[in-house]
Amino acid sequence: MIAVLRFALLLIFTVSVSAQAPIEVDFVGTAANHQLSWTTTVNYNYQVFMSPDLENWVDTGIAEPGVDDPITGSTITYGLMSLEEKLFYRIRETVDPYNGGFLVLPTQDQEVDLIDGVCFAFNLDVFTALPAKIRIYKRDYDSGDPWEQIGQITDFDEIDGIKFVRGSAVWLPDAEGEYEVQAAVVDGTGTVIASAVRRVIVGSNQAPAITITSGPTTPSASSQPAVFTATATDADGDEVRRVEFYDNGVLIGADTTPDETSLSVFEFGDDIKDIEGNFYDLLKGTHDITAKAIDSRGAVGETASASQFVITGGNARPTITVSSPTSGLIVTQGQSFTVVYTEGDPDGSSDIDEVEGYDILTNDGDFDTTSPFDDLTIDTTGWAAGTHTIRVVTRDLSDDESYPLYLTVFVRTGSGATFAETLVANIVDEATAAPSNEEFTGTQASSDEFLTGVDSGLEINAGVALTTGDFLDWNAGDNTEGISTLWNSAGDQELEDRVAGNNTNDAAVLEFDVFCANGQLEMEYQFGSDEYDEFVFDTAQSGCYNDAFMLTIDSKVVSLVPDCSDIVAVNSVHPLIPANISCTDEDLAAVNDHLYLDDDLDIDPKVAPANQTVQVEYDGMTIRLRIHAFVTPNTSHRIKLVIADVEDAAWDSALFIKEGSIRSITPTPQNHENV
Repeated sequence: MIAVLRFALLLIFTVSVSAQAPIEVDFVGTAANHQLSWTTTVNYNYQVFMSPDLENWVDTGIAEPGVDDPITGSTITYGLMSLEEKLFYRIRETVDPYNGGFLVLPTQDQEVDLIDGVCFAFNLDVFTALPAKIRIYKRDYDSGDPWEQIGQITDFDEIDGIKFVRGSAVWLPDAEGEYEVQAAVVDGTGTVIASAVRRVIVGSNQAPAITITSGPTTPSASSQPAVFTATATDADGDEVRRVEFYDNGVLIGADTTPDETSLSVFEFGDDIKDIEGNFYDLLKGTHDITAKAIDSRGAVGETASASQFVITGGNARPTITVSSPTSGLIVTQGQSFTVVYTEGDPDGSSDIDEVEGYDILTNDGDFDTTSPFDDLTIDTTGWAAGTHTIRVVTRDLSDDESYPLYLTVFVRTGSGATFAETLVANIVDEATAAPSNEEFTGTQASSDEFLTGVDSGLEINAGVALTTGDFLDWNAGDNTEGISTLWNSAGDQELEDRVAGNNTNDAAVLEFDVFCANGQLEMEYQFGSDEYDEFVFDTAQSGCYNDAFMLTIDSKVVSLVPDCSDIVAVNSVHPLIPANISCTDEDLAAVNDHLYLDDDLDIDPKVAPANQTVQVEYDGMTIRLRIHAFVTPNTSHRIKLVIADVEDAAWDSALFIKEGSIRSITPTPQNHENV
């Protein structure tokens, strides 16, 4: 809406980008000494720009909020002086872009890391009705380049008087730099309301620094426990979640339970163990010990140099290397595969007594007890479909083992499409996103395709369920407060580094590449858990069971709650928890309760009496949520979906992914200058 006033050679025009009537601007004075005045409206913000040519616009620095009289408003008057022969003015009226505005995040001059992306959060309560859509734009900071629309959101809801976006919206820049972003709401009448322009500074997550500060006695004439102290610091203030220790380049264990000695300073070393919980001694030889520190956003820092420890007496540890297969081998049930290895022993090859490789879940495998020691044949007959971990070690005559090597083998059923390919084909809209390189990690019986979800109380009717327990229990009729299947399988390190908890178990992981011709990638889902509501805990404390899932795109987390504060998990979406229930000592305030469904209060009433026996099992769930990820188009991106039990392997959880909902779209183009 444009009103034009001309005075001598001075042209003034105003633009309203709100639901208000056009701004009426008064102009008085001379071209060299003039005033602009207009009437403001409460809850709106006014910015003045000027240009000599209608192309190059400069912010005058005038930015004023509307005053507190919602009926009459108030007149703002600015005196301006100019020696220019002509000037153009543009006054932009927007919803207050700061605390009272609809664009909550990112804030002005917010610094984010490239590894995290830029999360958008909105306050829709400033509007009388839900928007029809929100458009999101970006451009390089202070470039004057045209705005690029990177995304569009159309999924909104209002529950308990709270208006919100049904899910997360995350932009994944492909380079560091300074950017300008802006959001524009379109209401039901087509009126556009623009936020203020926000500058966002995208940098790198700094890796933690780590130093080994102490270790066993050196030199020593006898073996010593492999216990070291390492101090890690993180300049970003991130939590250091894990430190790994290496002996001559071989991983010998990790510590995930640090002591925070001061702000962002962590001490490790009192609980170094491998994936089976084994602790090791340093045996005869020279040990160059190095360490890596991993922070809560995945940045890895390494020791600058090795710390050397020398054991001069006793027996030396034998060694083993595997040349084939590489970790990640896929075999069909009943098929045998060969592990080709090379063993060694500093005390002499005649000291080798045995080489063995076996599945740590079934204890099935093979062993060599006579020379030549060169390969093992492992038969998968009778193995359950899913991921298996093969432990390969050599043992000497003193019964000392090499540091074990671990190989991941996925056992699939039958021939044709793999299990992972079948799952991915169900949830990806291949008309808009082309998947490849599909992989599933976990126990195959934990996950599968589901139907009749609405009859069972879900808001999604069909798709794929990834669970931490038995897939068949997903609609078991809500007949237990804590349904559990303990697969005793591995967790997922990437999720473990991001979730509130020390370890994960029984992970189900689905990964694949997807080529997106378009720049917006979406997915619809529900997350449910039997940890609700007995095992919700205060995140300011430690302990308890925060089961969680995570979707990453190119290792960037996009499965966030709508306010961007956390990943979707038991502790980030839950109701008011009564006092003295399991993990709590006092009442816990509800967190994102409008996103939560209770099995008895919300789900059960929706399930017909005839379907009560197949009601969804989990005692609490999220509503249907949608992920919006704004990615680089015409590029292949790596998708990872993971769900796991946290702390223990009991009380299962599930992620329900809507069929065909992983898709790429092109937002309806809109010229930003019309915003």
